[in-house]
Amino acid sequence: MRMRLPRTLRILAISVASLAALGLVYQPIATAIDAHRFPAPGRLIDMGGYHLHIDCEGLGGPTIVLEAGVGGSSLDWSLVRSDLAKETRVCVYDRAGYGWSEPGPMPRTSARAAEELHTLLIRAGEPGPYLLAAQGMGGLHAQVFAAKYPRETAGLVLIDPPSGTTAPPAAGPMSVAYDRAARVDQVVAWLARLSVHRVPAVAAALPAAPGDIAEKLPEEFRLAYRAVTSTSRHFDTLAAETAALPESQRQAGAAVLPPDLPLYLLLPDSAPSGLTHLDHPKAVLDAIRTVRDRARRGARSH
Repeated sequence: MRMRLPRTLRILAISVASLAALGLVYQPIATAIDAHRFPAPGRLIDMGGYHLHIDCEGLGGPTIVLEAGVGGSSLDWSLVRSDLAKETRVCVYDRAGYGWSEPGPMPRTSARAAEELHTLLIRAGEPGPYLLAAQGMGGLHAQVFAAKYPRETAGLVLIDPPSGTTAPPAAGPMSVAYDRAARVDQVVAWLARLSVHRVPAVAAALPAAPGDIAEKLPEEFRLAYRAVTSTSRHFDTLAAETAALPESQRQAGAAVLPPDLPLYLLLPDSAPSGLTHLDHPKAVLDAIRTVRDRARRGARSH
């Protein structure tokens, strides 16, 4: 028995190492194949050393900008965007490192995201004012944007806002939770380089995981969504944003919004999953239209 155990362990170690090496090689190949199969639907805008993806359609103002949550992409808004585009100008985009956007400078805080979005809109030729509709932690970025560029912000719709979005963030246990989440995301990012996350994707016979966002999207977007959320840069960015969340919450808590800014908080009462924009798109559309109509009536007094 003592002779078989070391041999078994050696075989196991060799097998694990071989699978890891195979995954390490397969990940960039699969990413390149996906990039060819699913090219960017919008434009890639030069931000000075990296490019961000933005896709706009429709006519009318204010221009609605849809901001995804942590780990989200422009495809998250597939159930909302087309209806809005029939009524006004609407833009979806990918923050640096997500979707079709290239990785950007660190750290990935709300202040950086807000500045990048402002620069992106200007370089893309999309004039303000902007109505920002943001999901989840994207609401932190939207709040910082509105405070930094008040004259260019027509209104805010915060969907499934995290605690601390409109008030100073809590300390103590929340910081510990963020630290744990950041460590988990770092491990996931490392595993992504070994293609571990792609195993369920290639096993078509496996049922979709509970809460699988791709399954909530129209069928024509599902494969593209899985492709853009399977890259190493996606998981690296997720880890970076999670690590920066405490600072992002502090920035959002310190942001002072204009007192006359139309603001709508859409709480996740009817969507415990925190995915109201996917589970109840009509509620999101109604909230955005409410703020848009207020902005059009000149609810703000500049």
